[in-house]
Amino acid sequence: MKSLLLIGILAVFGCSRKVGESEKKPMTTKTLILLAAGADLKKGEQLDASRVVFRRVPATLDLDSVLRKEDLSRLAKRPLNRPVARGELLLSGFFDPVTPRLDTRVRPAGRSYQITVSGEGLARRLPRGSHVDVIAVYTAGGEDTTRETIATTLIENSLVLDAVEGCTGGSGCRTTLYLLVLPEEAEKLALAQTVGQVRVILRNAQDRSLIQVPRTIAPRDLVRPETAKVFRARNRAAVIDKIKILKKAPTADMATKPMKANITVR
Repeated sequence: MKSLLLIGILAVFGCSRKVGESEKKPMTTKTLILLAAGADLKKGEQLDASRVVFRRVPATLDLDSVLRKEDLSRLAKRPLNRPVARGELLLSGFFDPVTPRLDTRVRPAGRSYQITVSGEGLARRLPRGSHVDVIAVYTAGGEDTTRETIATTLIENSLVLDAVEGCTGGSGCRTTLYLLVLPEEAEKLALAQTVGQVRVILRNAQDRSLIQVPRTIAPRDLVRPETAKVFRARNRAAVIDKIKILKKAPTADMATKPMKANITVR
């Protein structure tokens, strides 16, 4: 009985000793120091050190979009794009991204030409860095029945320097595209917008091909059989990659041979 009592006393003493040692050596946890609003901040107000406080949180939290203490220097004097309540953590989305001035993105000997197009979401579909062609549609001819509407590709492979979208309740959404063009191309665009309309079409950014023979399209070309035949023969082979019309069952060696365009126009 005494031995059992002694063992119990030693066990209690050992437990208390381990607890004491753990109190002397607390576990260290990595933390992050985050930025929070030190007061109620208004939209447009510039951020500075006097308007923020620091919050320490465990580093294990997934807080990628939350700003940290080391971010304060690059955010100084940056305006907020929304109001922030006192004590609220500051997120990177509370500040508009810093973009270089437009004139610094215009390459030497180039010009920035502005085209406004209607439609919602075009700034996302035609973002900065996209490549586009510009088609002009206008009426040509004399005052008699010879006048006809003509469409032609005016500019090819123009770089979109910027795309800015604005929406209003009454007139809907409009996107302003800033295109990188040559001075003579800017003159063509200005004239085309004066006498007609322009359309912007998206192209592959890696495509550097250009139209070899300038052409215009009139309403009569939409239904003329010989025109459609020429277009199919001239363009489809260049646009559609690796087309082969097989008149017999494929053989085993065809899988290893490169395919060539073989289009028959009937």
